[in-house]
Amino acid sequence: RQGIVSWYYVAAIYVGLKDYEQAFTWLAKSKLPAASGLHKIDAYFDPIRNDPRFPNLFRSDSDR
Repeated sequence: RQGIVSWYYVAAIYVGLKDYEQAFTWLAKSKLPAASGLHKIDAYFDPIRNDPRFPNLFRSDSDR
């Protein structure tokens, strides 16, 4: 049986590997809704949280 791994968690793996460019690529694919708030509390993303690209990934469509 095969499962589907969320692109969000693939991004977390890349952060752990310190491959931040790949992490941003996968976060962009994840299309995690801003309303979920998960990105605000998930410590996996602490190393890239201060990057100016990070908050832009989680804006709602109305903010864009």
